Amino acid sequence: MPKTVLCGVLRGSHLKSAPIHAVLPEAHGHSAEGLEPGHIALSDLPDQVTLGLRAGDAVVIDYRLLHSTHGNAGNTRRDCILLSFTPSWRELPNDIKAHLIAHPAQPSGGEALKTSSMLAKLFPKFSGSRQDLPLNRNASSNFEVVD
Repeated sequence: MPKTVLCGVLRGSHLKSAPIHAVLPEAHGHSAEGLEPGHIALSDLPDQVTLGLRAGDAVVIDYRLLHSTHGNAGNTRRDCILLSFTPSWRELPNDIKAHLIAHPAQPSGGEALKTSSMLAKLFPKFSGSRQDLPLNRNASSNFEVVD
């Protein structure tokens, strides 16, 4: 039987700040890689929900939700595939399209040519210049999303 991997999520953390937001390093940045073992970002939190997952399981979350995995104590890799969904490409502002079209997950020119015409219709298209937008991966220490 495959080993279970534990993944923690903090319910509602994508909608309203939690005390941990004030002390987190930049998500996926260099400062996050060098955290000391006792740092709160590496600790279980009281409101955390822990999911037990096996190879092949999938979890669908809002990417802004605070999430983590427990350390890999085994000898096998634990690969992860991230999928992002943009509900209405046509309605996005051009600066957002210019940024997203440059994402490394988008097929390059040669890859796009090798793709079947049916599948190629699903790829986003943008004829303008590609550009990077400044990213801020640090949530404010005090925020709330209001409908």
